[in-house]
Amino acid sequence: MQSLLREGLKACRPVTLNIQQARSVVFVRGERVRGLIRDPEDILTSNGRRYGLNDANLKPLKQFLGDEYKLTDKMILQVITHKSFAHGTRPYNEKLSILGEELLRLAASKYALAKGVVNGDASDYKFSVGDINFDCLGSLTHRLIVTNRLLSEYAESQGIDKVFFCKVALPRNYSQDQAKDYKPKAMYSTITSSLVGAIAIQRGKNTAEKFVQEKVLAGILPAINERK
Repeated sequence: MQSLLREGLKACRPVTLNIQQARSVVFVRGERVRGLIRDPEDILTSNGRRYGLNDANLKPLKQFLGDEYKLTDKMILQVITHKSFAHGTRPYNEKLSILGEELLRLAASKYALAKGVVNGDASDYKFSVGDINFDCLGSLTHRLIVTNRLLSEYAESQGIDKVFFCKVALPRNYSQDQAKDYKPKAMYSTITSSLVGAIAIQRGKNTAEKFVQEKVLAGILPAINERK
């Protein structure tokens, strides 16, 4: 009787079955379609350009920087990558831009204070402090140096915005054909400011200040004088 029970229990043991199912997934490219999955390749592409460390992506900035302000390839790619690109899953330039903006403000203040010295001496000015005329801070020139408009225009004039990985939210009256020509200033200004921050990190603060004086201010000041 017991042997029959044992045989019956063996027969009732659970059996594990490996069942595999295959399904096809259809990705969509271009404009977003509700309910469909976007192609990963589309997410890693901006204005028809594939994200990655290659000469085509890095060449514009490399040529602009030269040997004096040379940066690593990974840093250059981070400079030209905005937080909006690929849902922020790639190294982006936000923190570099914040650092660069502070250095740009410092350079703008130094420039404004230097302009406030008349004939090399501001000691005769009754409101001067330590022979420096601080009234120049807050002047039009001082305020215009660090603005999204001028920083983005500078990037365009120097050709360093040719490659920029970002996801632009188009205005309602814009079509996809107009996307390549639409460059939000708040977004594209980060190319210039993050470049300053990147130089400060890899080449030092003094080199970054020299870059601002010799490159950035030299390109921005003529545009400021036109607006006066």
